[in-house]
Amino acid sequence: MQRYLLRRLLLVPVVLLMLSILVFAGIRAIPGDVVDIRLETSYTPERAEQLRDVLGLNKPIWQAYPEWLLDAVQGDLGKSLVSDRSVSQELRRRAPVTIELVVLSLIIQVILGVPLGVLAAVYRGSILDHGSRLVSIIFLAVPNFWIATLVLTFPSIWWGWAPPFGYTPFQDDPLRNLEQFIIPAAIIGLYLTAIILRLTRAELLEVLQQDYIRTARAKGLSNSATVLRHAMRNAMVSVVTVIGLALAGAIAGAVIIEQIFALPGLGTYGIEAINRRDYTAVQGFTLIVGIGYVLINLLVDVTNSYLNPRIRYT
Repeated sequence: MQRYLLRRLLLVPVVLLMLSILVFAGIRAIPGDVVDIRLETSYTPERAEQLRDVLGLNKPIWQAYPEWLLDAVQGDLGKSLVSDRSVSQELRRRAPVTIELVVLSLIIQVILGVPLGVLAAVYRGSILDHGSRLVSIIFLAVPNFWIATLVLTFPSIWWGWAPPFGYTPFQDDPLRNLEQFIIPAAIIGLYLTAIILRLTRAELLEVLQQDYIRTARAKGLSNSATVLRHAMRNAMVSVVTVIGLALAGAIAGAVIIEQIFALPGLGTYGIEAINRRDYTAVQGFTLIVGIGYVLINLLVDVTNSYLNPRIRYT
């Protein structure tokens, strides 16, 4: 177990280094120029060249990247090229919004997806099984931004009601905070719940056909005990992997949902930075999201190694 974890931990710095190179080089390759936006009507070639020198945009990539990486390792992601604000401070200020949205959506996914998947597998062919699969197909087929649009449009037309917009910190008003987050989190979570439900059902059905499950039942073990004690642990290996991917997918979904519900999170910051050609902010946003993906994958590997010891030797 320790050797397996050590190998995974040693890979993390390598992956993060490669990620930083791709982020820095990719942002530099994006068409468009923040200098045009900052100068607006006062643009002249001489002023543009002077501003590029001030912002450090004229430095070659082989010189600019080590400087940026050294600062990033120390927690300094530079200043916004548009607002001159610290990117690190902006990301720290907005991160709680996205984290709360993603975690709440993950809770909804697990609470709904895993139990419904188990029940659909145990009662295979029942109305519950067919109904849950039909609903999951619908949510898989419908984009979450379209559902969000319907939630905002039809209740306001029919009943004159609209979900609350904006952000209230949890410590200031927990009830108001939950009202603002529950609908966006549910919209993100329903799509991913459908994936978890279908995979849980498929994995559990396969495990329930194994010989050791039939042996457990032949010894007189109850159906619930057989499923919970023996079948679930093996079936959850793939499910945990998908939950990890779903958590990463929730981060991606938050980018759009935050825009729709006016939540000042990382996704909103990233979209604004892209629209303004704010390279420094886009680099910081992309790097932080990438680090989140890497850490989620590491957590999934560790969890799966606990659920299935054979993974530790691969």
